[in-house]
Amino acid sequence: MVRIDTDRILSEIAGGDGLTDPFAAAVRATRMPMIITDPRQHDNPIIFANAAFGRLTGYAPDEILGHNCRFLQGPDTDPRDVARIRDAVTERRGIDLALLNYRKDGTTFWNQLLLAPVLDARGEVAYFFASQYDVTADMGQLTALRGRNDALTAERAASADRLQFSETVLRLATEAAEIGTWDLDAVTDTLIWSPRTQPMFGLSPNAAYDLTTFVETLHPEDRAATMAALAAMLDPTLRAALDIEYRIVGREDGVVRWLASKGRGIFDDQGRCVRAVGIVREVTERAEADLARREEEKRRTTLLELNDRLRDIQDPDALAHTACAVVGTVLGVSRVGYGVIDTVAETITIERDWNAPGIRSLAGVLQFRDYGSYIEDLKRGEIAVVSDASADPRTRANADALESISAAAFVNMPLVEQGSSVALFYANHAVPRSWAEGEIAFMREVAGRVRLATERLRSERALRTSEEQFRILTQAIPNQVWAARPDGYLYWFNAQAYAYAGAEPGSLDGVAEWSRIVHPDDLPPAGEAWAESLATGAVYETEFRIRRFDGAYRWFLVRAEPVRSPDGAIVQWVGTNTDIDERRSQAAELAALNATLERQVAERTTDRNALWQLSTDIMLRCAFDGRIVAVNPAWTAMLGWREGELVGTSLFDLLHPDDIERTIAGARNSSEGQSLARFENRYRHRDGSYRWVSWSTRPDETLINAVGRDVTAEKEQAEALLRAEEQLRQSQKMEAVGQLTGGLAHDFNNLLAGISGSLELLQTRMAQGRLTDLDRYINAAQGASKRAAALTHRLLAFSRRQTLDPKPTNVNGLIAGMEELIRRTVGPSVHVEVVGASGLWPALVDPPQLENALLNLCINARDAMPDGGRITIETANKWLDDRGGKERDLPPGQYLSLCVSDTGTGMTPEVIERAFDPFFTTKPIGQGTGLGLSMIYGFVRQSGGHVRIYSEIGDGTTMCLYLPRHYGAAEEADPMGSLGDAPRAEQGQTVLIVDDEPTVRMLVTEVLEDLGYTAIEAADGPAGLKVLRSNVRIDLLVTDVGLPGGMNGRQVADAARVSRPGLKVLFITGYAENAVVGNGHLDPGMAVLTKPFVMEALASRIRELIAGP
Repeated sequence: MVRIDTDRILSEIAGGDGLTDPFAAAVRATRMPMIITDPRQHDNPIIFANAAFGRLTGYAPDEILGHNCRFLQGPDTDPRDVARIRDAVTERRGIDLALLNYRKDGTTFWNQLLLAPVLDARGEVAYFFASQYDVTADMGQLTALRGRNDALTAERAASADRLQFSETVLRLATEAAEIGTWDLDAVTDTLIWSPRTQPMFGLSPNAAYDLTTFVETLHPEDRAATMAALAAMLDPTLRAALDIEYRIVGREDGVVRWLASKGRGIFDDQGRCVRAVGIVREVTERAEADLARREEEKRRTTLLELNDRLRDIQDPDALAHTACAVVGTVLGVSRVGYGVIDTVAETITIERDWNAPGIRSLAGVLQFRDYGSYIEDLKRGEIAVVSDASADPRTRANADALESISAAAFVNMPLVEQGSSVALFYANHAVPRSWAEGEIAFMREVAGRVRLATERLRSERALRTSEEQFRILTQAIPNQVWAARPDGYLYWFNAQAYAYAGAEPGSLDGVAEWSRIVHPDDLPPAGEAWAESLATGAVYETEFRIRRFDGAYRWFLVRAEPVRSPDGAIVQWVGTNTDIDERRSQAAELAALNATLERQVAERTTDRNALWQLSTDIMLRCAFDGRIVAVNPAWTAMLGWREGELVGTSLFDLLHPDDIERTIAGARNSSEGQSLARFENRYRHRDGSYRWVSWSTRPDETLINAVGRDVTAEKEQAEALLRAEEQLRQSQKMEAVGQLTGGLAHDFNNLLAGISGSLELLQTRMAQGRLTDLDRYINAAQGASKRAAALTHRLLAFSRRQTLDPKPTNVNGLIAGMEELIRRTVGPSVHVEVVGASGLWPALVDPPQLENALLNLCINARDAMPDGGRITIETANKWLDDRGGKERDLPPGQYLSLCVSDTGTGMTPEVIERAFDPFFTTKPIGQGTGLGLSMIYGFVRQSGGHVRIYSEIGDGTTMCLYLPRHYGAAEEADPMGSLGDAPRAEQGQTVLIVDDEPTVRMLVTEVLEDLGYTAIEAADGPAGLKVLRSNVRIDLLVTDVGLPGGMNGRQVADAARVSRPGLKVLFITGYAENAVVGNGHLDPGMAVLTKPFVMEALASRIRELIAGP
């Protein structure tokens, strides 16, 4: 028999006075289903069940008490769950699991069962306490917990046994629901927390606490509201139930938690509150979720409001500032702004920002590296989020700088375009703070909307600009322009359309109105084409007639294209009407003309065929590779080949071998579309001979069309003429050489007579002992020899075979040194004026040759002024560009000019053309040889310059020498010393003299020995080379250029330098061929001295070479 102690248990729960036990009241009044079973009785029957259990299961108390709980099981209840419960009861331990149960009406519910043994004072199991709740409903657990804990804290236990039982029941219930309890003695302010309550306030289990501890842990922002709610609960008048959520800051761990607390005051008979009891549980996760949800809702509402505000703003700067103000207010931060960033310079430029009260603006240019290394995040397009600048490794070293600009915490959000960060949206806060994901998402959303709004403003401005440009364009162009809606309704025409139709603006709008001015015959096809385009979206293009204001109809090309939105929908049509009336008339005329032309082409084709057959010139059509396609009959007459023998063969098989390469190049040019004229080559005749053919060609896309004329006879006549001209030139040359030879023989005989006579008189006077006045004969002989040298110099200059000895020369100084000589030469009737340019560049020339040229020019100028006049010698620096260089036949660069001008008779163009020809002269016979200007021309060209003549009849002549600039200083001319002043040998150097003339060897040897040199003589090249290949010390080789024995002087020098690479060489010669001295220039360590020469010049040159590098 089952013993049911329900009455005892109920009486214990119901018993008591005004200080009813709260734990028993909680079990009685809780909405959480609870039962108690007695394991000491058979089948562990239920001996207590509260009303909540009956409501949950649908069973009456008499259907519950005395029965085992298995009546809640059904077909789908998991047997394994039943086995776990049975094992727990058998093992006298607690269990927590969810299993499927059945109500009385057969419906199922998921039951969260918490089963725990209740021990008596002896430690033995007295009961099993089971709490359960339906977890099928979304908020079932939370509702059941709140109801159960409100009931549990309502009453006090009446007795110690009941208190122990109730405390056990409540402990199990609160532990199962993770609920803490509190008990406040309102008289002594003593606060008692359950063991589960202390950790909620950040206290360890053994930590001391009191009511002050509770007050101090309250979050500063929640302290006032919480204390007010407690006061209302303790107030005898209000007696309000405590139901509040608040934040605390953990006393020991510093963690901020959200707690939900409920409780009631207990009042005595006098109405005083003597005690308050209640429960507390942590709701941080749910509270923060609610807070986040509210914040998200706030941000969502803000975004909607922001959209409305941005829609009305037309200025991009004001738009951005408005967005910054909204973000700053919602997030509660110190500063929000936009800036343009330069990732290369690592700077941000801020025009304007939003700042909270007391925060200064950052407008200006800032350097990212002054505030940390997070610029690297921005370069990668990543958001930089810093909660505490002093703790973040990217900003720790720059925390003070960040705090100085109220940015101890910040979010930097880069705005990326085409893969590169171009701008920055940022939020700063003066003190450290965390940044929630929702806040960053909010900033990202605002940034996106600002960008869209900015793009909208930019697009609207671009659209307004485009529309204005379209309006201006359509009014400016001569065509008629119109626009239509997507349905085809024409709503706009430009001024040209109204002017043409003679209609008022707006009167053509609409399909019917427009149709009135279209020709009736053209209206149906035009309308069908328009309907087709409207249906398909295809371009509308047709031709029809439109009535003009005077009633005349003209043809128009009418064309319209659809304007589409970004999603492809047609938003309007834009069309133009182009007047083609004249073009259609012209087309009709052209059609008639084409018929005429076709007839003419047929006639001309007949003429061409006749020409092909009858022409005496050969005609050819061939491919670009030379394959013959067609030839006319003239080939047979000219070259003997028949058409059948040529067609299909290669043109190059008939060409002269020397002409094949050139003809291939011509064919290549023809393949590129180039026509040829007078292209000549040779073709083999059938008899084996060759004929010259002159071609005119014109290629088409695939073939070369050519006409050739036989020019063999003309070629032969031209060659005969060239031979005759060459013979004539040779005859003239021989005549000139004969004249020159006679003149030279006469001049040299005179000079030799002077030299010979002076030496004979010198010998006679010395034999007679008459030694006075001998210098007169010596000077006469030397003067004659110098004049002979000058004559040979002029001849060599004419032939351009003289060897120049160029030196950096001060041309102004050279002119100054010759000025007196020039004045004496030209005579008193000619005034000489010298105009030397200041800062004149040096020139690299042979000074004596330049002196000779200048003197010749002055003499020619004097001869052009028989009655006297003026000679002007002028120098200048010249820059010649490409054009100036081409005009003077010189490369572009820097030159100096030396010009001699006269006021004489001038020259005709014919004379100027021949002025530099050898032997050409305008002077009377016997007064000029025609070699002067030739000599000057040869010297200047060999020096790298040019000569130009400027002259007009009656206005005088100017002769200008253009000489290249020398980049360096000019050498100063040394005065000629006597032989006694010549430098002497310093170390007894040895000089080898090679010359076939004994007299020259004797003179050179005596001079060298007088100066302390050791001289060795050789009569020809092989003898000299033998000495050079011996072990004898040779410091200098002095050799004539023209030597007997099969070797000239240059060959001897080159052979000697094989074994003596640094050998110094002095060439002495009457003239030096270009082949000998290297085209007028010498190798390093070589020099030339022209015969005849004075002995002091020889000595100086020898010393210069030996002492030189």
